[in-house]
Amino acid sequence: CMAMGWQSRALAVDPSNRAFFVQRSESFATYRTFLKRFGSDETIVIGVRMTEGLTPELGAWVQNVTKALRVLPHVEEVRSLATVTRLQRTLFGRLVERPLLPDAQNGTRTRRALPRDPSPEEPLLLSGGRTTAIILRVAQELPDLDAQRALIAGVQRVLAAHQRADITYLVTGTVIEQDTLLRRMSQDRQRFIPLTVGVVIVLLLLLHAEWLSVVYALAVMGGSLAITQGVMAWRHIPLNVVTGLLAPIILIIAVSLTVEISASFLHVPKDASTGARLATVYRTMFMPCLLASVTTLIGFLALLVSQV
Repeated sequence: CMAMGWQSRALAVDPSNRAFFVQRSESFATYRTFLKRFGSDETIVIGVRMTEGLTPELGAWVQNVTKALRVLPHVEEVRSLATVTRLQRTLFGRLVERPLLPDAQNGTRTRRALPRDPSPEEPLLLSGGRTTAIILRVAQELPDLDAQRALIAGVQRVLAAHQRADITYLVTGTVIEQDTLLRRMSQDRQRFIPLTVGVVIVLLLLLHAEWLSVVYALAVMGGSLAITQGVMAWRHIPLNVVTGLLAPIILIIAVSLTVEISASFLHVPKDASTGARLATVYRTMFMPCLLASVTTLIGFLALLVSQV
């Protein structure tokens, strides 16, 4: 258990969208086809609410923010009103591509033309010209979690440097959701599991008044977790939103079986030798514990019928 626990230090965390797919499934093949055709599906989305609507001054703000976001590491593309162009004819009939953002001359015309523009950029300006979005397409494979958090911090710094009283914004997107998920998982591991172990200790002492039962339960629970996470690290199975649920499940199963065995051991007459008492417990508890484990196993196998 100690060797496997040491091995579990190498357990990786993968919050990416790829972690939701079985690697050899049809769904994963479709997902890879999507990435090949359309590029990364990792995004950061900044929703911007403009109090006075889209004005030439706020158009310049969008341009400046878009320019600052483009230079952040691991940002492949930034889409915003600053990147929207429109084909227009010159005086001699030649088609030229010109930006659509308002300036001192064409602010009203832009707000009037954009809702009629059939291009995919149309949703970038909604709610009567008061709401817009800035969308960052992020590299599909970031080097590590530190790079992900550095990118999020960089976006926040850019927005803080361009803060205005007439603008409110909200930062979201898959990258933000993944970071939030990681922080919640880490919070669970640091707070929820120790709290659960504390509750288990208190309940065992109340039920048995035996420190030995507590030690047995914690040893079995800790060993089970160490072996499971060690095998995951050895097989390069990362922690994600699904595999992160294994720890509390293993904790519950390990403690429940240990409680059954230790409770049975305490009820065996103490005039017999320790070996005879253990033999009695194993003989009487093997089948109940086996049935409990098998029904749990059937419950897990039943998940195979779910596409999720």
